[in-house]
Amino acid sequence: MSRPILKWYGFAGHHICGARCQFHLSTSINGKFLVSTVGLFVPDPLRAPNKMEPVMSGWHFETVVFEMDGDDENGDPKITNWDAIETEGYNDSLQAERNHQVICEKYSEAAA
Repeated sequence: MSRPILKWYGFAGHHICGARCQFHLSTSINGKFLVSTVGLFVPDPLRAPNKMEPVMSGWHFETVVFEMDGDDENGDPKITNWDAIETEGYNDSLQAERNHQVICEKYSEAAA
């Protein structure tokens, strides 16, 4: 099996409030799947910088997988379907980081 082509993006790959998430990982797998993990959502960083809220019901971190078709002309992921293929939730950053990697490996096999 050939090695997957991974591309890391420096921004949150999903979530309407992703810009207010202090934790984010976004990885393209062979330009076919985007694995996006966000967490530590601070809804009002100026007035309440220490107040965090869950990103999804009961979870402070989540990983979501989307189908994509490479990058657009700006180098951003071109999502073809915003319906999540897979969603996982966590309550600590170590688990979120580890499972982001596990899910990337899982979809690397599917994208081969």
